[in-house]
Amino acid sequence: MEINTPSKINPQYEINKTQIQTLLEPTTTKPDDKNGTRIYPYLSVDLCDNLIYQNVLLKTCIEVLAEDTVFNDISVTNNNNTNENTSEKIKQFWENNQDELGNQVIDWFSYGFGASEIVYDKNKEPARLYQIPADTLYISKETKQKTKDNPTGISYYAVQTVAGQNDIKMKLSHLEYGPEDDDLPTCLWLGGGRKSSFFDYPMWISCFNHVSASVSLDMLDAKKISDGNLISGILTIIRPPGLDGADEVDSLEERMEEKGNGLFTLELTTLNPNIPLTVDYIQISESNYDYLIQLADKSDGKILATFKIPKARLLIDDTTESMNSNKTNTLYEIYTRELSNRQRPLENKMNQFNSKYFEYDGKVDIETPVFIDRKEIEADITMRLFDAGLITFGQAINKISKTFPEFNDVEIDENNPIYNERYFHGQPFGMIEDTPEESKFYNIGDFIETAKINEVFSRESQD
Repeated sequence: MEINTPSKINPQYEINKTQIQTLLEPTTTKPDDKNGTRIYPYLSVDLCDNLIYQNVLLKTCIEVLAEDTVFNDISVTNNNNTNENTSEKIKQFWENNQDELGNQVIDWFSYGFGASEIVYDKNKEPARLYQIPADTLYISKETKQKTKDNPTGISYYAVQTVAGQNDIKMKLSHLEYGPEDDDLPTCLWLGGGRKSSFFDYPMWISCFNHVSASVSLDMLDAKKISDGNLISGILTIIRPPGLDGADEVDSLEERMEEKGNGLFTLELTTLNPNIPLTVDYIQISESNYDYLIQLADKSDGKILATFKIPKARLLIDDTTESMNSNKTNTLYEIYTRELSNRQRPLENKMNQFNSKYFEYDGKVDIETPVFIDRKEIEADITMRLFDAGLITFGQAINKISKTFPEFNDVEIDENNPIYNERYFHGQPFGMIEDTPEESKFYNIGDFIETAKINEVFSRESQD
């Protein structure tokens, strides 16, 4: 890993931070402040990898969600007091580092955290990101002398541990440090939730048991099933490191095997000492292969519900629904909101990074992707509005160009009456004539109003 001298921190950022620090200091704490000198994620990376890489659907969902979250167009808003060249430099920085940022987001979704080292150029400005393997990281808590900038006297660092090499201690880009840490490398850290300032639960934690069951089923010996040695249950054991009394767990397995005919055991070990010993038994009550398939299908459904990804986005084509159906539209609306929720904390980290290291107070926005079937739906809505005479020809072009950029080249002359015409099933409501008495209707409002007047005259003439 490269170690470079960090860039200067925006002095205005430091002044503002000092002025409002007393207002922003919380009176409550998260459990991180009470933990030991090392803070680990809730589930170890090895344990998560053991499940993720043996479940194709889970791995695919994580990668697709990360792709749709990160790999989109990036726009930067330019405030009045911001140099235009700075805006372009910010945009270029994040576009050049989308690959590394994407890898970091995959770690974030997989394990509940992710990190990238910030590599600086000769001008001591951030030049690129370098994703750090999550399985080599932990958070170190150090107690120091209390100061005005650090009233708690506690500092947190990311530490990379690689076998055969010295540990590398890094600052976290969103935290503040004293001058004694100026020479330390810095990393961009993603993670932190309701219970920890640094780690989230993996986003798929709610379907953990179902993923474990699915992996267990994939590992079953097909020959035993065909020979009639059917599995009566699945025993999942999660052990913390250095567990005393492991023989008792082995004895539990033996007793359950003696009682049933075909206990399958899935044993996982976590590196987090705060995770207690967990023993979970899933009983398989039906002695037939069909039940095993149903259980696996149920596991897939739980994963899809957790990620909210439409099956079509995963290239799973097992539905007869039309791409323009209301159901499909609703599914993509839900997924789009999910993407927006995932992008928000990422954008906040990026904006905080820009303010601190580039002296930039503009906002970064990662666009939410528009999917092909959503484009078709938007186009269909526009065509229906135009065909019903509810929007003009010019309004239809403006609306559809937001979905199909190729229509942006169409120049609309507001003085040209054809762009202000409304059509009903392909027929114009009216044409501009020289004689007022022969003039037709210029819009649907005139059409309706004139129709009402004609109806009144018709009734009076009959009377």
